[in-house]
Amino acid sequence: MFFYLDESGNTNMNLFDSEQPLLIYGLLCSKTNIDEDATIAKKVECIRNKINVKHLHGKELKEYKISKIVDDIVDLYNDYEIKIDFYLVNKVEYGIIYFYDQLFDPWNNKGASRLTYITPTKYLLLLKFFTLFDKDLAKQTWSTILMRGDQAINNMQLICKELIFRLTSSKLDNRSKELISSSLQYCIKNTDELVLALGNLDKNTRKLYSPNIIIFPFTLAGIGRRKNKFNEGSLITIDNQVKFNESQKEMFEKIKNMEGKEFQLGPYLSIQNFDKLPSSEIVFKSEDTSIGLELLDIVLWIFHRYKLGKLKNMSIFEKLSKFFEYYDELSYDSIKSKWDEFDKKVPQLEDFSKEQLEKALNLIEKDRNETQSRMKGS
Repeated sequence: MFFYLDESGNTNMNLFDSEQPLLIYGLLCSKTNIDEDATIAKKVECIRNKINVKHLHGKELKEYKISKIVDDIVDLYNDYEIKIDFYLVNKVEYGIIYFYDQLFDPWNNKGASRLTYITPTKYLLLLKFFTLFDKDLAKQTWSTILMRGDQAINNMQLICKELIFRLTSSKLDNRSKELISSSLQYCIKNTDELVLALGNLDKNTRKLYSPNIIIFPFTLAGIGRRKNKFNEGSLITIDNQVKFNESQKEMFEKIKNMEGKEFQLGPYLSIQNFDKLPSSEIVFKSEDTSIGLELLDIVLWIFHRYKLGKLKNMSIFEKLSKFFEYYDELSYDSIKSKWDEFDKKVPQLEDFSKEQLEKALNLIEKDRNETQSRMKGS
């Protein structure tokens, strides 16, 4: 198998670009090495000549020119059994997710319950945590996360106090208020102990928390999902981006060491599979030197327009969508979906026995006491 990976919507660490609220990776999958196939090269050259362009770039072609060649693209995809995955990050919502992950990490925040950090209970509390934010506070929080030194500490304390104020007047249940408040209170008193500010990290480490790198393992898991279909060797060609290629390579090497392992995100939730990743090194090319990336770029641009609600010619999307095989995202909606998937399989409250309910209450009390004990010992 041969894989071609490109992204659309890159704004680096700026999560609040109103023109680019989404980052989307496209993964094109083919049994044929598209970049080395002379027949494909001839067909693509004919498609370029049809609209008089040197390269097929969606952003430059726009919907009008793409509509003139979409049937040719469809024929090519059919002939070579090409499939495409998409992996999306809602940037603003990612900022809140990142903040939650750092704030509620019980190994760093002694005021955080361990129940707030394991799935699936993590999903439920994170959904409730989202309700405390509007876009302005989310932007202020992310700006503070990118700061360094005393300014970051002072601003973070003010944000936590604002969140406690909103929490107090919210309609959240008492247990959720208790769990969230405990973490925020500890953060206010011990802000300098918590690794919340990315600004204090070196440049290369900071990149690992960018949306571009956070979503990258999702694409590798997409390759792993195909392990039972194809046993032959694979090659990944990634769009050449100086800012992120080194971090992508570093992440790839780490995940490649997980080959043969499967990881379940939580009970009843999806399994991430990193088996059958390519043994060869990943290759970085520009879209102008890779036909595989060129063919992906058009579809990725159309899909991105569709997700933004800006696509006018829906017939293009409908023709291409038959080749879409898998979709995943990092967002509020994806977290809610994961929680709902679990929640469907949880018995109703009235279905639990008295003994089971008592056991649950005892576990809550035990967790409360352990959290308070850790805070006193800090």
